[in-house]
Amino acid sequence: MFGRRVERLGLSDAELSAASGAELRALVLEQLAGWHPLLTGIVESCTPSSIFAIRVRSGVPLPQWPASRVTLLGDAIHAMSPAAGAGANIALRDGAALAAALAEVGAGRPVTAAIQDYEQAMARAGFRMVRLSAANGTRMVGADPLPR
Repeated sequence: MFGRRVERLGLSDAELSAASGAELRALVLEQLAGWHPLLTGIVESCTPSSIFAIRVRSGVPLPQWPASRVTLLGDAIHAMSPAAGAGANIALRDGAALAAALAEVGAGRPVTAAIQDYEQAMARAGFRMVRLSAANGTRMVGADPLPR
């Protein structure tokens, strides 16, 4: 879940998942020691029962697949951690690109050709952001890197 950073703290994923909200808040505050008081104050003011560990996962790039009348967009194909702040923007980009591809179909373009072009561009842009997000997570919080 937290990769090398948790190992350095001497915690396993199981221990982290079993920790109470108060314990997790204390752990976060330890990591924020020396940070600006406005930030640490936000964490200190959190109600312990609202704090819990979550498992953050990222999609991994896939080889191109044959186009069909069914396609994917957003987290359904390229889920990413929030470490790049781009997941929602990429999903919106996918939606706009898919709408444009379907408009071409309405103008007479074969549906599988339009979907294939959409999927190629979507996968390139989406997985580029997945890799950036994963790299940020590795750099900033010690998350495990994506496989190559």
